[in-house]
Amino acid sequence: MITPIMLRSFGRSGSTLLMQVLGSSSNVVFDRDYPFEKRHLTYLHRLTTVASSESCNDENWNADSLFSSKINRIGPLPYFDTNIIDREKLQLDFLTHLWSGFSGQIKDKLKEELNLDKPIYYAEKVVHDICPDVNAAFYAKNLFLFRDPRDEFVSIKSFNAKRGFNGFGWGESDDDESYALKLCQMRKSFMQHISSIEASDRRYVVKYEEFIKSPYEITSFLGDWIGLELDYGKVEAQKKSVEHHITSSNVAASVERWRTEMSPNVAQIFEKEIGEELSELGYGL
Repeated sequence: MITPIMLRSFGRSGSTLLMQVLGSSSNVVFDRDYPFEKRHLTYLHRLTTVASSESCNDENWNADSLFSSKINRIGPLPYFDTNIIDREKLQLDFLTHLWSGFSGQIKDKLKEELNLDKPIYYAEKVVHDICPDVNAAFYAKNLFLFRDPRDEFVSIKSFNAKRGFNGFGWGESDDDESYALKLCQMRKSFMQHISSIEASDRRYVVKYEEFIKSPYEITSFLGDWIGLELDYGKVEAQKKSVEHHITSSNVAASVERWRTEMSPNVAQIFEKEIGEELSELGYGL
């Protein structure tokens, strides 16, 4: 089977840039259209979750629904009392077999582009909750990408203004203070998790700030981690095509921009809520 690289990060943390880096090798497969967010692995996971859930039949989904050849939605296995399978194991078994089939499709479809003598990967900006099941079902690589949430906040605010609408969980009733608190609550456990990760063949942590400072060096490290040659020069050559994605004057200026673009009140919220986690990860307060 093809090995997934699950890019585990958040919006405005450099995930699009890192996908470009991974995509500099033709042996890292994903749909190469901006912003690189077609989530095939996540879809397969959701499909298996539905299939293996406890039966909850109603007038919209039940055993009789299987008689319709035009049905365009599907629910859990509709039999409450089947004794020939282990429903608890069904999801991971289904996921393994679906991923095996998906891998075969990729190899067949892209056989002229892939180097079969080298490792082949599929990369995705995954939805975080699928990762434990994927890791339990088959071998996968977990690439953690983290950016100082204060810079993430400033970038989100700028990008929302640039697009003319709010995203990234910024609700209609949110102001800077309420969203900052929300962001801290959403990032706290992730920060605690990555601070305890030791690099291995399955797990690797990239800090956005270190990548921006030494992109060629970090790209080389990533290439060693996956056993392929990655080329940051290809990313540089494509810089014009993603200029609309950038909200700072240049890439280097995206680091610690919170110090000049964030109000003291908001900065205090981050220090109070996740100051310990920021310090643990080497960020100044």
